[in-house]
Amino acid sequence: MILLICSCFPFVLFGQGKKMHMTKDGIYTPPKHHRANNKLPDTIQKSLDTQYPGWTFVNNYLLFDYMDSELRQQNYPFDPNFIIGDFNGDGHRDYVVQISKPDLSDSTDLFLAFISTPQGFKQSELLTVHGSTDQYLWLNKKGTEGSEVGSDSTYTFVHDAITIVTWERASQTYIYSGDDFEMLITGD
Repeated sequence: MILLICSCFPFVLFGQGKKMHMTKDGIYTPPKHHRANNKLPDTIQKSLDTQYPGWTFVNNYLLFDYMDSELRQQNYPFDPNFIIGDFNGDGHRDYVVQISKPDLSDSTDLFLAFISTPQGFKQSELLTVHGSTDQYLWLNKKGTEGSEVGSDSTYTFVHDAITIVTWERASQTYIYSGDDFEMLITGD
């Protein structure tokens, strides 16, 4: 049985600014409101560099600037473009990133999950968006509750889960089940 969460996202996101660039040692430099002090494992960094030359983290920190006092009250443990959780319930760190891949005519934003396995990280593409986006990542912690759109039932996540929120429009939650992610509409 898959259990899910959806909470209302009372957040306002303004248009995104410039994309963020990586530094020489693989640690990205976020704006002043960076909260999680995240760093990608070297294997994920190298994989991204090989697959998506010139990639950058999407800069969607304007959301956090707007919500700064509320986020501080929640002890916000992740960034809008980078989250760490245990999505498959094995006790190991899994990663999700929102990156921009430069194209000739526009940019493509990718939401990629990296699940820890005994053989290394398994990569899954959750969502691809072309052009400008007003989207960000949200970490749903194990044990939190919510519901799927169109359902009268309330559910509880049995593992951490990933939500991609689209400002003032929708949200979709990705739950790792078996060997892949299942997507549920959790906001409209």
